[in-house]
Amino acid sequence: MERLRLRQLADYVHGSGWLYRPFELGGLPLIAANGINVNMTPSHPGDFIRTEIIEELDLTVTKAAEILGVRRATLSALLNGNAGLSAKMALRIENAFDLNMDMLLQMQAWYDTSQMRARASEITVQRYEPA
Repeated sequence: MERLRLRQLADYVHGSGWLYRPFELGGLPLIAANGINVNMTPSHPGDFIRTEIIEELDLTVTKAAEILGVRRATLSALLNGNAGLSAKMALRIENAFDLNMDMLLQMQAWYDTSQMRARASEITVQRYEPA
């Protein structure tokens, strides 16, 4: 599949109602309509931001952090997958680079869910049965 360019992605996100079709990219559903998982491991949203914004616009991390009004270390942690994407950072990215914050936060939620499902056996909780 051809990689979407930043402008095409922004047009896709704003023009086609991504919010109402979460987990689709290029028209291919990543989760089946009946709820069956197709076993795709999502990448961290920082990978997407690095590839589709920072690299695409030929920005340095320092310059991108300056544009976003955050510390370089804060942005670097996100881009390297060492920190999650906060709603505040998603809004900064939306304002600066015209990407839908809802889409970015859905990517973070999908990533977090995938990571937790992989560790599900570590969590032991007994199901509550009302009396």
